[in-house]
Amino acid sequence: MKKTAALATSLLLVGFGATACGGSDKGADAPKDASKEDFCAALKSFDGTDEIEVADHLDEMKEVGTPADMPDDARKGFEFLVDHAAEIDEKSDELKDRPAFDREFGVDVSAQFFAFYTYFIKECGSLPTE
Repeated sequence: MKKTAALATSLLLVGFGATACGGSDKGADAPKDASKEDFCAALKSFDGTDEIEVADHLDEMKEVGTPADMPDDARKGFEFLVDHAAEIDEKSDELKDRPAFDREFGVDVSAQFFAFYTYFIKECGSLPTE
């Protein structure tokens, strides 16, 4: 399981290419009534090729929001991703596995982040790719 979690972290961080200059507390303002199709499309369309594009994409993720049936812990993981993308990217070399992520952000935040990842994979089927 730890190997899967480590791979999930690496894939999610690389897949989302989180290099935005994101601010704080933006994710909490995102709607909670997005269709699953819109939610999946917003995240899958992310290609992370340009810092400005990434910043715009994070705004799009916030604008689309999450589906109403997303579990609370997964929603908090979404909010964390939107709010801390730049910090995650800055520390991506140090965050190669779940224990490192746990140490950096705390076990509760890590669990929420992975709940978001799990929800995304379950509902959308795959990670976005560059």
